[in-house]
Amino acid sequence: MDTQDLKIDAALICDDIRSELGGKAILIGVYTGDILLSRAPATIHVSLWLAGRLPQIGGGELKIKVHLGDRADESADTVTQPVSMQRSQNGEFYVAINGIVLNITEPTPLTVLIKKNDDDWIVVTKKQILVAPPPTGSPSSIEESRLS
Repeated sequence: MDTQDLKIDAALICDDIRSELGGKAILIGVYTGDILLSRAPATIHVSLWLAGRLPQIGGGELKIKVHLGDRADESADTVTQPVSMQRSQNGEFYVAINGIVLNITEPTPLTVLIKKNDDDWIVVTKKQILVAPPPTGSPSSIEESRLS
C-alpha cells in the first residue's frame, strides 16, 4: 500500500503485542482469518502491528483509523489516533498499538486505514468479525439422543 512515499509491508491484527529487549516484538494471538466471537454484543480488545517504509518524515504525522462497518467514514464506530513509530536509519518502521477497544453488536467488517499528513486514507487490512452459531445441542439433549 502506498500513499506518496509511505509503503506498508505488513498489517496484522492480534490479541496483544509485547516488546522485548533488543527491539523484538512478540505478537500474541494473530488473526490469520476472520475474527470469530462466541456471542454478540461483546466488547473486545485488539492490537495492531504495522511494518513499512517511510523514507522521509519531514515533520509529518501518521494517523491510523480503525473502523467497524461497511463505510469507512467518520462515525461513532471509528477510532482515529496519531501514532508514534520506531524508525530505523533506512526508513523502515513499525507501529504497535495495544488495547483498541471495539464494541461489537453484530457481525461486521473491521477496516484499518492509514494516512500521512493530509494524504488520502488507504486501507491496510480488513477482517470480518463473525459470531459463531450456538452449539447444536446441550449436553443433556445429546445424552437423550444417545438413549433413544
